[in-house]
Amino acid sequence: MPAIQTLSPISQLPALITRNRFAHLTESETGKPHIIPPNKLLKKLSAYSSLLMVYQPFTFQQLRISPLKPPPTLSCMDILELFTFAFPAQNVVPTLRGILDFFHHPNGVKIYSHPQPSTFYSYASAEETPYLLYEVAQQLLSHIKGLQYTPNAPEIIALALFLHHHHWNWAPYVLDALNITPQTPPQMRIEDAIRVWRRLPKWEEPAPTPPPSETNAVSSEETRTYLAQLLGRKAENRAGQADFASVITTIFQPPQPDTGPPVILLAEAGTGTGKTLGYLTPALLWSKKNHAPVWISTYTRYLQHQIFKELQKFLPHQEKAKRNIILRKGRENYLCLLNMEENLPTSLSVFRNESNATGRVYGTLSASSAGFPPEEAPPEEIRGPSNRHIAYAHLARWATASQDGDILGGDLPGWFADLFPQLNLSALTDKRGECIHGACPHYQCCFIEHSIRKAKTADIVITNHALSMYQIAWAHPEKTQADPSSEQTPETLPTHYIFDEGHHLPEAADQAFSVALSGLEAAELRRWLLGAEGKNSRAKGLRRRFDTLLDAIPELAEHLHSLYLVTHKTLPESGWNKRIDQLFEDTLSQPENGSQPENGSQPENGSEPENGSEPENRSQPEDGQLPFSSPLIPLTLVEQLLLVFRKHIHLHSTAKKNSSTYASREADPFPLPAHSLPVIQNLKSGLREIASILKKLATALKTYLEANPQTLEKNIRLHIEGLLVSLQRHGIERLTAWDAILENLIAQNTHPCSETSETPATISFLSLDYFSTISPGAYNLGIYRHWTDPSLPFSLNMAPLSKGIVMTSATLRDQADTQTEESWHMAEKRLGACHFPFPAIRASLSSPFNYAEQTRTFIITDVQHNDIALLASAFKALFCASGGGGLGLFTAISRLQATYKLLVDPLQQQGITLFAQHVDGISNTSLIDLFKADPHSCLLGTDAMRDGVDVPGNSLRLVAFERIPWPRGTILHRERRIHLSEGNPSLYDEQSVRLKLRQAFGRLIRTQNDKGVFVLLDRRTPTRMLSAFPPGTNPLRVGLKEALEEIKKFLAPKNS
Repeated sequence: MPAIQTLSPISQLPALITRNRFAHLTESETGKPHIIPPNKLLKKLSAYSSLLMVYQPFTFQQLRISPLKPPPTLSCMDILELFTFAFPAQNVVPTLRGILDFFHHPNGVKIYSHPQPSTFYSYASAEETPYLLYEVAQQLLSHIKGLQYTPNAPEIIALALFLHHHHWNWAPYVLDALNITPQTPPQMRIEDAIRVWRRLPKWEEPAPTPPPSETNAVSSEETRTYLAQLLGRKAENRAGQADFASVITTIFQPPQPDTGPPVILLAEAGTGTGKTLGYLTPALLWSKKNHAPVWISTYTRYLQHQIFKELQKFLPHQEKAKRNIILRKGRENYLCLLNMEENLPTSLSVFRNESNATGRVYGTLSASSAGFPPEEAPPEEIRGPSNRHIAYAHLARWATASQDGDILGGDLPGWFADLFPQLNLSALTDKRGECIHGACPHYQCCFIEHSIRKAKTADIVITNHALSMYQIAWAHPEKTQADPSSEQTPETLPTHYIFDEGHHLPEAADQAFSVALSGLEAAELRRWLLGAEGKNSRAKGLRRRFDTLLDAIPELAEHLHSLYLVTHKTLPESGWNKRIDQLFEDTLSQPENGSQPENGSQPENGSEPENGSEPENRSQPEDGQLPFSSPLIPLTLVEQLLLVFRKHIHLHSTAKKNSSTYASREADPFPLPAHSLPVIQNLKSGLREIASILKKLATALKTYLEANPQTLEKNIRLHIEGLLVSLQRHGIERLTAWDAILENLIAQNTHPCSETSETPATISFLSLDYFSTISPGAYNLGIYRHWTDPSLPFSLNMAPLSKGIVMTSATLRDQADTQTEESWHMAEKRLGACHFPFPAIRASLSSPFNYAEQTRTFIITDVQHNDIALLASAFKALFCASGGGGLGLFTAISRLQATYKLLVDPLQQQGITLFAQHVDGISNTSLIDLFKADPHSCLLGTDAMRDGVDVPGNSLRLVAFERIPWPRGTILHRERRIHLSEGNPSLYDEQSVRLKLRQAFGRLIRTQNDKGVFVLLDRRTPTRMLSAFPPGTNPLRVGLKEALEEIKKFLAPKNS
């Protein structure tokens, strides 16, 4: 019997979709659709209490409605919310078309009778599309109805009741579909439904595996045979793929005296070679023979999933692929169950009446809004913005269905965070070193620990460069001696690596091996050591982590007390930048002789005494010195040094004088004023004292472990081992690196080195970085140390741990070099291959694509590069000429945003939807999905977007660069072009530009049937840059009008 008799039928709800920023609205399934322009929509929507739509945040953005300020009586029924409940841990393009295609998928259910679901807009007109929302909603509810007969029914019913209690708009319909009432007693306690860790599977420690044999090699012949089996008879024949796979077998051969170990292979494979399956084939063969994993490392999480899907596509049994092919990411990507538990607000308040709960509704609701019968409608006092209760229920639904708990790029859709912005996903991960390892009550079902153990027995581990660098660094013999409980050791790490997108290795190494002593880093260390310090935060601090051990190890209490005292005076607490800003502004307002300014201005934050007079004991700068402390604004030792840096950057910044107020600035760290040296010395002493105490804590823990080997309970031992890991990685190692930075800073400012021909090992600089996307004026400030050649620490750490390494990419070399030997030499130097003990083996396969036939390249000569209006006009003309399918790449966010404002409305009038990074407020993954799904849309992104866009087919047919992507003129780049350019700094810059152009051009053609146009809107493009493009292309310098005519002619269908 239906549970709720008074529900408003789905078919009677108004439904809305957007197309080209116009609203297509129907008041019911049998009503007549209306096309409403954005300027009249708010008035129309104010008449409704509920509204059916897809992807509410993006819909409102497209219609110029703030997600925070919808019509006051409107309640949004977002189809995607219902989808997340019906199909947890499954992704879908967040559009109506995307959901329809999901149901037409071989694993889905067909709900619409049209024959071509993949071309939705060809069979559904603008007038038809709102009606499809009703069909989709009914199909989702029909699927939910069937869930009551599944093994997960108790959990689903409990969550549905919980969501109904917290007034989720879809809850009445879900209860009706499940054939229950709000009074139905659940078969599972609702508390257990939310606390997912109580029913997640537990991991088991795998048996140790012996090291792989060096005699079980993989031959070229068996690799070719296995590749043919994977491809099948009907597969696309890719010239060179078998040759590439044969080359990769080089690293799976027994090493020869003159080649390794490790054997280093540089393999450049042009776009379209079939590179991914080419290197996976011998890797799979070797892994099966040796029962040991091969690590496949790529640059981004998006590319990780792309490789994973490629394997699932070709392996005959998906279940086998899931068991033996593992995705590994850093800890900060996975849902931390302890964080989830401790962040649960009053989410389990279903056991009592809560008058201040808030539902997934907006503004004031009528009694029957969102399908609630009058007696069950949310009371007046709880009507407001959506709440965390609903978000956590959906998160719990996902967590039990997820394959690996990857919350930031796995099977949790990218748009999930957009639907539930009140759920801070990053706060639910282990990104701050909070993990307590074996002491965690959820350790046995931890997603991270599951991933680590699965990787030990996997055939293929697909990871990313950042995690690879981290694991390699911490498995180095020197580190494992200091940290015997390390997750990876030389014995447990894999011996064979394949680095795809190898041209990004220097960048990944630079990030992994650099060190920053900044305000944010130091404040984070203080939070890790001392905890929340009375603030509204779950941060524990070491004291709480050691609580259960204080009775057993008495000396810990004394060490922790000493740690509190020295940390409190040394490291900055929250608000450090505001205190520095105030004192910095005070010093700027003071005349050089130290007298008071004529206007008698006081600090802006209202900290002046009540009588308005200047406090007598307030220190004033003398002889140009900075006020390192003030009775009103006390500074810690780190803050005192940051104040020195703030003034030094102000005086010696390398930024242009006309830079905006919030432009990031840099300066060399010398010469600092003489009075800053005592500040540096004091800070160095404070940091060393903290490190000394942490070492004493570690020694006490190790002594206790060694003294009680037989009597300690397992959970206590795991707790202590986890603490040892944390102390070493998050405390001692960081403080040691900071000590080295300060030691070098003192040396630079007391004994300046004379010019020398030797290349310095590291480069240090001061930087003030503003975060305009967070809030105006927010910034980080500090001193940064990078390796001059970041490939050096990478190779030094890799060499003793590996037996075979492949670095592969379509753009390893700068093709501008006429001498092949020179191009390989520069590639080896950039990637660090020259630092390994044996010379690298080289291989190169050209692309099978006919670029002369499939592409056109233009350099526009009549667009003024500094005129944003002309630039926007040129982009509009180009995107219209291609009919959409355009990717615009920018070198600066400000130019992208300014262009977008001038471009979005004109394109809308032409029927072209424009998406933009740093504008639309949604994740890059969702932006790319939306762009791929609509062949008539265009996308604007920064230069870095080129690495994440892999769009085969007609959805990408034009790539336009707004200007040549010259390297930014930072201090780091300045020093590297001097020391790494072999005496030719200009060539160093040009090689960087050509590689970026090659990578962007490679996004354009992905299959034999693609056609595409590449445009440079920079008339200053040097001719020497044109060798970046593949052989066969003939870049033309033409005016915009001529280019448009050629583009239309080239991209026009053959039968037109």
